[in-house]
Amino acid sequence: MGNMQSRSRLAAWPALLSYLCAFVVLIVADSVLLAAVGRLRASDRRDVTSFEAQRFAASAQGAMAVAATNAAVLLLVAFAFARLQGSVRTGLRIRRSNASAMGSIAAIFGTIGLSVAGGAASDFLGVGRSGVMGMLETALAGADPTTLALALAAIAVAPAVGEETFFRGAMQTRLAAAYGRWPAIVVASLAFGLLHLDLVQGTLAFFIGLFLGWCAERFDGIRPTIVAHAANNAVFILLAATCRSGGVSRGSEAAAAAFGITLWALCAGALRSRFAVEG
Repeated sequence: MGNMQSRSRLAAWPALLSYLCAFVVLIVADSVLLAAVGRLRASDRRDVTSFEAQRFAASAQGAMAVAATNAAVLLLVAFAFARLQGSVRTGLRIRRSNASAMGSIAAIFGTIGLSVAGGAASDFLGVGRSGVMGMLETALAGADPTTLALALAAIAVAPAVGEETFFRGAMQTRLAAAYGRWPAIVVASLAFGLLHLDLVQGTLAFFIGLFLGWCAERFDGIRPTIVAHAANNAVFILLAATCRSGGVSRGSEAAAAAFGITLWALCAGALRSRFAVEG
């Protein structure tokens, strides 16, 4: 019995190693991308290479390039991991889920509710405009229709596909087989938050990861979580591009946080019902 438990626990290590591999490759890929663009923009002026790389990273084009690169890396690592484990469809849970229409809608609006609550709470605490989220808002403010369309593809859809396939698909599935559902959801969510390398965005990503992880287990598939994740990213991008930041009262921020939590609670209740799943 002890040997069986030991083998079961060891079975989780490939998932953790794949995360470490993805983490390292992401850092290297992003560094190479920014350095290459910085050198290209600086031309023969090597003294401004670093400045040009930072300027590109803070732009809408840079944000899109980094997001698309990260999504591609996560997808490649996830598929390689699943292939080594034996089955891509089962290992990544990309098969058709058992989510009903109501369940899918609840997953979408529950994710958006959590994001609204987290964003409003961070603004209320005075940290919402800092870090990656603030940089994205600045980069996307007033974006033209073409830039906005590209941002929706590169920053909303691509990361949703890559992150859900890796975290809720490859990583959480393997961890759940070794340790059970909720330990797997928590560990995968922690890893998801850490990957963002930003305290505010990472904390929000952790809580959203918990919710999406539960949805993936509830529906036995990641297709609904990909859609929910992409929809949440799209709402952020559209708001960043069309709304002026600042000038919002603390009362409004508190009201937005309360609205977001209420929306999430209603959606969580709907997801617990038998109508959230088919059959």
